[in-house]
Amino acid sequence: MNSLIIDLNKMADEYQLPRADSVRPDGVVMMRNEPVWDSEALRRAVAEVKARAAAAQYDRVEVQAHCPNWVTAALNYAAAPAVGYAQIGPNGMYKLDMNAFPFGEIDPSLNTRFEVREEGDLVYVTLVPIGNADAGAHGFDLTRFDEICVPAIPAGKRVLLAGEMVNPIAVCMALAYAPEAKAVYLRFHQNPYYYCCISSDPEIPLGDMIAAE
Repeated sequence: MNSLIIDLNKMADEYQLPRADSVRPDGVVMMRNEPVWDSEALRRAVAEVKARAAAAQYDRVEVQAHCPNWVTAALNYAAAPAVGYAQIGPNGMYKLDMNAFPFGEIDPSLNTRFEVREEGDLVYVTLVPIGNADAGAHGFDLTRFDEICVPAIPAGKRVLLAGEMVNPIAVCMALAYAPEAKAVYLRFHQNPYYYCCISSDPEIPLGDMIAAE
């Protein structure tokens, strides 16, 4: 299998991105000394990945190193039709192919539900853990990753995705809404902004930000 490997640490060093600790609002340090991605760096990275993907026939794309989910989603989409692949969890125990989630009603036994809210041309879709939160990464049993489905929403909207979820879930959610959305945005944990990771509207650039409520 021919894989496109995207080393984000190497890319960040080439772009001379600053580094800082990733700290939640409650003061918990999530990651130390990681690159600080911004809208300009995202657009540069997407252009680079598109060029690399066009230069060869890749079956799989693997984005390596921790980063905000909107960066991961944008780069996976840029490498299409290569299928995203991720190894996460202790010792990479979860090996996941990242395809668009289907639409439908999610099984309650997955301990997850979606909240959907419409405001004009904005549709907020938030993943909310329910029941037993001690079921693996971010409260979700990743052995059931392929069972996730997402709620259908009206086409032609800006879709804002959020929730405490690992990046592969965020990527597959973004891919699900990409074909009919005007643009797809992701919020990384409690970041104060949603960032545009996929856009079909020339007036909405990648990296466009919408303040979270």
